[in-house]
Amino acid sequence: MSFNDIVGQETAKQLLQNALRRNAVSHAYLFSGPHGAGQMQTALTFAKALFCTELEDDACGKCLECRKVDHGYHPDLTLAEPDGASIKSDQIRDLQRIFSYRSENRNPKVYIIDRAEKM
Repeated sequence: MSFNDIVGQETAKQLLQNALRRNAVSHAYLFSGPHGAGQMQTALTFAKALFCTELEDDACGKCLECRKVDHGYHPDLTLAEPDGASIKSDQIRDLQRIFSYRSENRNPKVYIIDRAEKM
């Protein structure tokens, strides 16, 4: 997955890529829109670019950090998704516990809460 794989969302892609180029990434981003608009793909693509060790305009997709994201086991990337109809309070407590862990490689820590309105 790369920014080129995201259909539409040109303004959002440009904003995120500019933040990466300027090394001016905010502490939080909110991706919103109708279901299926690509919020999760965009968030994961941005996270991958943040971790990439060979970043230019997009994640290289080849370095170890990119492969970890692609395979779903990057230690500094945490996903929270609804468990049934909602995100449960136990899931939030788990996230709070995980927040206290340090990064393994001095990477930024990325937390993606899918469908946050379900909290």
